[in-house]
Amino acid sequence: MTKADLVEQVAEAVGSGVTKKDCGLVVDAFLVAEQASKPMEWTPPPDGIAICQDGTERL
Repeated sequence: MTKADLVEQVAEAVGSGVTKKDCGLVVDAFLVAEQASKPMEWTPPPDGIAICQDGTERL
């Protein structure tokens, strides 16, 4: 999914009161905040076992 797809979905969900340009600003802000919330480096948990998104385990 591209950023343009996200903007399109937000614009459709909000309706006619908001422009696509405004929706693009909201999507940009969301993506920046979401990226900033992720840790810069992966650090293993204290017990040394991590469960990955695909369900596998990493030691």
